[in-house]
Amino acid sequence: MKRAIVAFGGNALIKAGESGVQKEQIENAKEAAHMLVGLLEKGVLPILVHGNGPQVGNILIQQEEASNRVPPYTMDFCGAQSQGSMGYMLQRSLENLIRMKQLPQKVVTVLTEVVVDARDAGFRNPTKPVGPYYEAFRVRQLEMEKGWVMREEAGRGFRRIVASPRPQHIVQIDVIRELAKQHIVIACGGGGIPVVEDAQGFLIGVEAVIDKDRTAAMLAAQIQAEMFI
Repeated sequence: MKRAIVAFGGNALIKAGESGVQKEQIENAKEAAHMLVGLLEKGVLPILVHGNGPQVGNILIQQEEASNRVPPYTMDFCGAQSQGSMGYMLQRSLENLIRMKQLPQKVVTVLTEVVVDARDAGFRNPTKPVGPYYEAFRVRQLEMEKGWVMREEAGRGFRRIVASPRPQHIVQIDVIRELAKQHIVIACGGGGIPVVEDAQGFLIGVEAVIDKDRTAAMLAAQIQAEMFI
């Protein structure tokens, strides 16, 4: 069976004009599942890489609104949270459809870390806007207390910007490669959770956003997928 990397944005689960409530995202996940199982029935085993822009944005807004009551998480934690929730919606939708059609494949979501270079130019020149908009009076406080880089968007307010470094290595690649020989794998969500290696070779999460298409292309090459969709 041929294998295909299928990459789609987080807006496939939160479409234009939708509020992003859980019910809407689940219905959109079911729609995506029909497309993916359609590939499976044609002899193509899909490996799914999804974006998470709208979902992480919502998580960051939720954290800002609750910051006086509970401590907020860093970007890598937010990315991991989105991988879990989006993976669950897609995985459950796929599992139910596969059961209905009595197909033999299983579905698994792999929480995926992706190593980036701590010296990547993106960390010196962040460009990726994330999270909510802030009024001008908050900017100095956020820059001083949290070390954030803030940028004004005309007519909308100020927004945090983070690095978008190039992916270097998929930490769980061996597991993904083995699982993807027979089963549908959901991996590298949002481009992967960005981590760097310290001097001892241990992994440390960093506050950044990896381009999911770059990671998807790397994954396709490393598992030798026959197709890229």
